[in-house]
Amino acid sequence: MIKKLAPLFATLCLLSGATVVQAGDTDIIGAPGIIPHPIESYLPITAERNSCLMCHKNAVAKDRKAGEIPLTHLKDGKITGDRWNCTLCHAPSMPAETNAKAK
Repeated sequence: MIKKLAPLFATLCLLSGATVVQAGDTDIIGAPGIIPHPIESYLPITAERNSCLMCHKNAVAKDRKAGEIPLTHLKDGKITGDRWNCTLCHAPSMPAETNAKAK
């Protein structure tokens, strides 16, 4: 049930005008991590093409010291059907100037 409500919750947060969290802000327990790098070259993320996996697959992530995909996102070693769209929950960080202009 929670997995099915997560996309709805993320959408409602975005529509409500939730404040953008800056990388380096205090972590909120249970909140999705911030993407600390530009992602434009990795878009669009689709079920067939997810460039995030190049660095964040668990075996590769350990070698590169990149964030590993949590086990909650996997089933039988593969991304579960409802977790392939990373940017649904994980937002890229924004430069401070951009964030200030957005307010």
